[in-house]
Amino acid sequence: MNVLDKLSGAADLGPQKFGAVWGSIFVLSAVAAAQKFPEYPIRSAAEYSLCQTKNGIRVAIEPVSEVDKQKKHFGAKFGSQGFLPVLVILENASEGGSILLRRDLVTYGIEGDRSRGAAGEFSARSKTGEAVALAGFAAISIPTMVIGLKMIAAASDVKRNILVKELRSQTIAPGKSGSGFLYVPVGKPGAGKRKVILNIPLSLDDGQETLVFTFDLEVPGGEKEK
Repeated sequence: MNVLDKLSGAADLGPQKFGAVWGSIFVLSAVAAAQKFPEYPIRSAAEYSLCQTKNGIRVAIEPVSEVDKQKKHFGAKFGSQGFLPVLVILENASEGGSILLRRDLVTYGIEGDRSRGAAGEFSARSKTGEAVALAGFAAISIPTMVIGLKMIAAASDVKRNILVKELRSQTIAPGKSGSGFLYVPVGKPGAGKRKVILNIPLSLDDGQETLVFTFDLEVPGGEKEK
């Protein structure tokens, strides 16, 4: 039975089952598309130069600014659209419980951009997840649709690959790890050297405290990509 047959049969079963079948097919096709591109190598968080540890919880990041690496692992160039893929590695080496990453609370700000605010406005430790999203920083929304429309409109496999590699909300138990990519808006090429501040909050298991890991990304000014 091919994909069209499956969709046709599911449609006869009602909208809920049709939606479930369609969702399954999309996930499978996304995974298949990602397999066409080599996985980006992931190491232990402590091996990265940009790594922080709090209460036994380690977070590391690695910006992927090299165009050849972007084309190899994503099949696309991000710089001309003002995005930077950033690998995020999360490790729970604490003696406590699980940690929770809420993808919608990850924020960024461009230093000197008044519309984003200043780094000092962000709390390094918050008692609730709501307090993490203070004024001055914008949430990193999923840019896959933007990238898909402006950058790679005809390359469905590339779009799916970018989606599969994206960092997701997740719970990490003690002794476990997680990873994924953020596609951070950093401004278009030619805007000059700038600093992007990235904030990654992790909620502790009891929900009473949130640790925020703040990283500074230096984005060099340069010519537009050809």
